[in-house]
Amino acid sequence: MSGLRTIAASLPFAAVLTIALGAPLAFAFAGLAPRPGEPMVVLAAPWADAARLALGAGGGLIAPGRLPAAALVWSENPSFADRLYDEGAWLVLDTDLSGILCQRSEERA
Repeated sequence: MSGLRTIAASLPFAAVLTIALGAPLAFAFAGLAPRPGEPMVVLAAPWADAARLALGAGGGLIAPGRLPAAALVWSENPSFADRLYDEGAWLVLDTDLSGILCQRSEERA
């Protein structure tokens, strides 16, 4: 019974710790969520082609990624991000990270 009391006593601390650490992370990732109708970055499995995922989800390719598993994509469809996930995307982000993950075709030599 002593063990249950110890666990019960530590639950409020665990809840506060989870909120204290989780809230800033949630706000940070919320800013990276894609906006409907805006360009977005799609990341797929290393063996997948992100451009093909975008086409399969009904969108278009703006710029290929440095690796085939990343691409800068766009669609007018407000559910495009959800459709990318349905096609197998691992992560769909706002374009804030696009400079790191993708390069425009005119930058290629």
